[in-house]
Amino acid sequence: MTTHMGDGQSLPDPDYLWGAEAIARCLGLTERQVFHHAERQTLPIGKVGNRLFARRSKLDAFLDAQIGNSSTGGRNEA
Repeated sequence: MTTHMGDGQSLPDPDYLWGAEAIARCLGLTERQVFHHAERQTLPIGKVGNRLFARRSKLDAFLDAQIGNSSTGGRNEA
């Protein structure tokens, strides 16, 4: 995913994180933990070929939802 500039150049979309190292750095995890979460599908991480990727916005929304659930013990308050 790229952002196109007026002069024909393009920049990578800053919302995308490419590779386990970038995802780990964003989340404060080790690369091994990122691979573990990707394998178990416990975080919104995708794969293109052999390369992992994630969107910062999706990770933020996922973590915000988890924080909301943990404050109620995993139960929805009515």
